[in-house]
Amino acid sequence: MYIKTKGEEPMKKTLAIMLALIMVLALVPTVAFAAGNTIYVDANNGNDTTGDGTETKPYKTVEAAAKAAVSGDTIMLGEGNYTLYGVSSEKTTKTKDLTFVGQGAEKTFWNIGAEVPDPANYGTEYNGDYSFDGAGTITFRNMTLRSGEANYLGFIRADKTIVENCTVNGKTFYWGYTSATFTKTTFNCPAGDYAVWTYSSPIMTFESCTFNSKGKVINVYTDYGAGKYDITVNFKNCTVNNTGESLKPVLNINDSNMDKFKYVLNIAGDNNVTGVDVDKITCSRLFGFGGNQASNTGRSVVTINGVKVWENGERACAHNGVVFPTGSYNGDKTTQYTDGYKDNAFEIITNGAGGYVKKCKYCGYTEPFYGELSNEIELTRTVMQGQEVNANPKDTYKVNGSSNITVDYTATMDMKNLEWRVDDATYNKNNKYKYNDQDVSPWELLMALALTDKIDDGRTEVILTFKFDNIDLKAFKDKYEDNQNVLELESTMFEMKDVAFGPDNTMTITCKWKENAITDNSTITLKGCGLPVTNDWNGSKQINIENSGCVGGAVYIKYKKPESYAKAISVDPAAANVQVQNAPSLDSDYTIRIPIVGGCADDKFTLYYGGGSSDDSSGDSGHSHYTPTPTPVPVIVIPPKTGDMTVWQSILHFLGIR
Repeated sequence: MYIKTKGEEPMKKTLAIMLALIMVLALVPTVAFAAGNTIYVDANNGNDTTGDGTETKPYKTVEAAAKAAVSGDTIMLGEGNYTLYGVSSEKTTKTKDLTFVGQGAEKTFWNIGAEVPDPANYGTEYNGDYSFDGAGTITFRNMTLRSGEANYLGFIRADKTIVENCTVNGKTFYWGYTSATFTKTTFNCPAGDYAVWTYSSPIMTFESCTFNSKGKVINVYTDYGAGKYDITVNFKNCTVNNTGESLKPVLNINDSNMDKFKYVLNIAGDNNVTGVDVDKITCSRLFGFGGNQASNTGRSVVTINGVKVWENGERACAHNGVVFPTGSYNGDKTTQYTDGYKDNAFEIITNGAGGYVKKCKYCGYTEPFYGELSNEIELTRTVMQGQEVNANPKDTYKVNGSSNITVDYTATMDMKNLEWRVDDATYNKNNKYKYNDQDVSPWELLMALALTDKIDDGRTEVILTFKFDNIDLKAFKDKYEDNQNVLELESTMFEMKDVAFGPDNTMTITCKWKENAITDNSTITLKGCGLPVTNDWNGSKQINIENSGCVGGAVYIKYKKPESYAKAISVDPAAANVQVQNAPSLDSDYTIRIPIVGGCADDKFTLYYGGGSSDDSSGDSGHSHYTPTPTPVPVIVIPPKTGDMTVWQSILHFLGIR
């Protein structure tokens, strides 16, 4: 007879229980993942029943992968469409840090919320996506995130969100409740609406992002977080391409409900903005209040490259800006924050007391108008058709054929016609000032500066711009590229630097000061030879042609800045109206920019095919002759591009003029 030993029965029971557990676990087709592992999902070829999340046996749905994942895992998504909308965050994403990686913005797509938001929930958060409610840090990479056009869309109550190298379509409100970071991401804004609101995230960062907008870009506004905490928006190295009507600046602010808290905007790096109008309050395309003063209640602080430019509802720096230590805006490396200075958007108006001021066309800012030089341009032309018709410009020309018609243009500027404007008076070429105890005119002063090597030849330039009607500039561009002699500059002071052909049938010639300029001849002459006339008569025997030319530029004067003036200018550059460069010693050279205020000239004439010229008795007397109505030549003031001009009185002191 078998006799059980002491303790045998409990041991058998234990072994039986362990064996049963092993058998149960063997029947479960899941894999337990360690933190930091990669789980694979394939919407087209995966299987939630037989898959185990490995690369060879992927899941079909994100839900299966999220349930299997632990915090820190990466979920690799194949090509296809994915979403967790409608799936509870319990046992899927709650408390977890998860990274979702797609195969590229053109291959992997993630739907934020319902495919079609419920109209019954418009104006509420209930069209939002709760699939990451209570999650930790959620990261999206290399995919397209799809949202809708309704309000209050996005991921509700995730702690942090990170979006890298993605495309975001539609409008979103909800991102990370602690922070939201977007890097190298493209936003396609709905037509006439924002891409994103700063709604739920106390810190939002956009770096190296692109915004394709049609009216609006980013709405710096919240009602959820208003009056609860500061909201910080970081905007660095971004590009904005707006098409159609511009409705708001890039970062449109409404701080009216922030109570004792603020919006803090940090703009940095190299940003490029096209198609966006300037905000009339801030004079900036980058940030503003949509022209609505009620949205500007003093609860916003804006810095550009670490320099404070807006605070307490007004500019915190001069209108002509500050010297930013790094970065640029629109790639031009200018120091100004206001687009008024960047665009030279000024007009010269009377101050009502017999003097003049410069007024910014964007924001209405005014400053004294000092010491600018002006000139006029004269246009002449000759019509050609195989041979010269008439050497003298006429209002009406007869041509013998309907093709091969060209025009030779000559633009002349005589520097002796320079005049300057100072304070409350306009001084012409006959007015004199003291220079080294001698009476000098503006032209004589320019000659004296040239002879004493005080002109900065590296930057002094004259810019001639021509706009043509019924002139085929494309054909002339080809001709110029083939033979640059079709454009000739005659000057002992300037030489051609650059020729640019614009999309609106314009041609711009930039002429630089010669290193060894000679001022004994004051005339600058530019000749354009063989500009072809568009051969489009439209069944008529008459072509009316209207062209124009303008001149502008600037003279840069070098000088030695005494210590007293250095202190005066550095203390209040706005009051002195001068922008100077910091220099290591008193012996360093400084420059003052004096713009040449250019004039424009119009040219109107008529071609008659088979007709007679107004001065040609052999013409057909049955034709009427075109005689243009004389119009005054407008004077176009071209203000400085960089804002570094000085008061005329300062120039007189620096140069020893009394």
